[in-house]
Amino acid sequence: MPWTYPPPFTLFVDALADLPVGVAYVLFILASFGFYLVVLHRIAGTWLPGVLLFVMPAVLVNLRVGQNGFLVAALIGAFLLAWRDRKMAAGVPLGLMIIKPHLAAGIGLLALFGRRWSVLAIAALVALGALGLSTLAYGFGVWPAFLGAVAEAGAFLAGGHYSLFRMGSVYAALRSWGLPADWAMTGHLVGALAALGLLAWVSLAKFAFRHRAALICALSLFVSPYSYDYDLAILGVGLAFIAPDLAARASPRALGALLALGWVTCGYGVMIEALLPADQSGASSLAASIAPAIIAPLLIGLCLVTLRLARPREDRDKSLCAPAANPF
Repeated sequence: MPWTYPPPFTLFVDALADLPVGVAYVLFILASFGFYLVVLHRIAGTWLPGVLLFVMPAVLVNLRVGQNGFLVAALIGAFLLAWRDRKMAAGVPLGLMIIKPHLAAGIGLLALFGRRWSVLAIAALVALGALGLSTLAYGFGVWPAFLGAVAEAGAFLAGGHYSLFRMGSVYAALRSWGLPADWAMTGHLVGALAALGLLAWVSLAKFAFRHRAALICALSLFVSPYSYDYDLAILGVGLAFIAPDLAARASPRALGALLALGWVTCGYGVMIEALLPADQSGASSLAASIAPAIIAPLLIGLCLVTLRLARPREDRDKSLCAPAANPF
């Protein structure tokens, strides 16, 4: 597979590549998962076990394959925490999102429309510093190589060489349902523009920050056509902000349905992959025939259900609007 990460992330993992693979894996996963847990705990407090339960399939995916979902989600959560507390340090995690910039669209728009220029200045300095260090380490030739890898990945995506059933993008859903690559990409661009428009609206909205943060986490997943199931760790950050609201406003049956929807959304790709025959050339065609990409529609449904549950009901006692007692 082509390596499509920007050179700053390549520089970060290059040091790990010199270590035995087991040691490198343990260091990366323990550090990134620890970072993720610290950020989730700062947001969710005693609700942390419930939040982890909700996104457990995505947690297991990252632990299983050593992906960077924990690191990216923790950076987004760290930014939202610092932004909520009006700290200039919010610029540091925003700048470090240069490692996966398409997932920084939501927090980037929040910083832009929030007009906290000091945060944006720090983010720019951090990002430029990371770009400069990687260019110094590898030379200017790294950039044509990076752009070539991105173009190659685009060709792989259009050719159906990626596991679409593990992807949560509108493109993957439309492509797996039989649409040609051009039509699927057009549909994705429409969806991405809608997500960006909603992110801009959320950035300017006047409702509670915890609800805005949850929407930013969810909507950011619709920007890139490459969104994979390990990126769904970001949902844990969004849920951490609104867990008390959901518990206060939803019945046990509704919470159970929400948990089931979360598990299917986060675990569908791995479940289907486990059912596919191993090391067979027909696996890709088999996946296309029995495993349509449904994560994006499920994610949309998850957003709508969460919004509905988080909205107070007029016919309920006002005391229900207070944070509920934590069963954990």
